[in-house]
Amino acid sequence: MLEFLLYDLRELLEPTGRLDILVEYRASLVIMERLTAEDPSNALWQRELAVSHSKVGGTLQVQGDLVGALTEYRASLTILGRLATADPSNDLWQEDLAVSHQDIGRVLQTQGDLAGALTEYRASLTITERLAAADPSNAEWQRDLWVACCWIADVLEHSGDPAALEWWRRAYEILSGMKRAGIYISPADEEYYQQLHQKLEQ
Repeated sequence: MLEFLLYDLRELLEPTGRLDILVEYRASLVIMERLTAEDPSNALWQRELAVSHSKVGGTLQVQGDLVGALTEYRASLTILGRLATADPSNDLWQEDLAVSHQDIGRVLQTQGDLAGALTEYRASLTITERLAAADPSNAEWQRDLWVACCWIADVLEHSGDPAALEWWRRAYEILSGMKRAGIYISPADEEYYQQLHQKLEQ
């Protein structure tokens, strides 16, 4: 059920013939490594370094190099973890960290490490719950929350754990709450809402 949630880099790159963009991402990574080495205290440059690692990781993941992707994603997570710890009130750092945990979780799940993936998804959920609770009207954070629940549900379902149903239901309830509150839901998310409804009625 989660295919539409995956960021398909290949789909974006193929029409423009840019599957070689990994070279550019690696070049950007080298530049950011040099800049952050010159000024380690520059938080924005540190974030850009983390983003560069993530872009390289995403491209490697699309190309099927899961080991390489995991290395890059973990490098990104390390940087983002430092930023989030140094400034817990910075919502951008916190959101970045939550996404980073999900990136790692997806690779681990693809590799068959369901326990490892679940650990990462739960770490992402913890951050996302805090953000969503702080601003219930924030559509992006509410979406992040129900998506985090879906990833947990998915890995539990693949593990044969009946608790998956509880997490599918929680995702559905969050989406339902968004609709009742008049919070924007994209057409794709509305379609997914209907799929969840059908799944829970089975």
